[in-house]
Amino acid sequence: MARTPDDAPATTSIRDFIETDEHEDELIRASIAYHSDFRLPAQLDECTRSFCDIVRDGDKIDLMRTIADSTVETILKVDEDAFLASHFSAPTLAAFDEHRCVARDERNEPADYLVGLICFMFELVYPASRALAREQDDIYRLLDAPFGIARLFTDPATQATWERLKDETRDWLAHA
Repeated sequence: MARTPDDAPATTSIRDFIETDEHEDELIRASIAYHSDFRLPAQLDECTRSFCDIVRDGDKIDLMRTIADSTVETILKVDEDAFLASHFSAPTLAAFDEHRCVARDERNEPADYLVGLICFMFELVYPASRALAREQDDIYRLLDAPFGIARLFTDPATQATWERLKDETRDWLAHA
């Protein structure tokens, strides 16, 4: 009989909760190994790719909640003033306009990390994942007050760009 998290022992195995065979073990290993990779390897079979996509979608949605509930100091290790004085770099804006995730080497300024986070929405694979992201509301909290900050970006051009990004993200989410 499967145990619930409340009565699970301190040391567990997936087999304590479900019966798996070697094929399912490989699905689990792959989904863990690739959950945070920028791109999945091209050679994955359809079943493994689908399983990885499910885990990756869940990870992105969970990150939205974590980020929405955290401060900029906690996540980016900068204070609010430094964050609000930062700008969006061209590579990060290009990633947004292409509706793809931002690569690590494309993020140069604290504001770029914000764009990278909202770009996660563009790569949610499943309609149910996009619906859950909308329902849970964390992406909207991040758009409305990044890291809980209600103040505007210091530079008017940066603020105008942020308004565009917010509007386009909201529009995309409404139709996704």
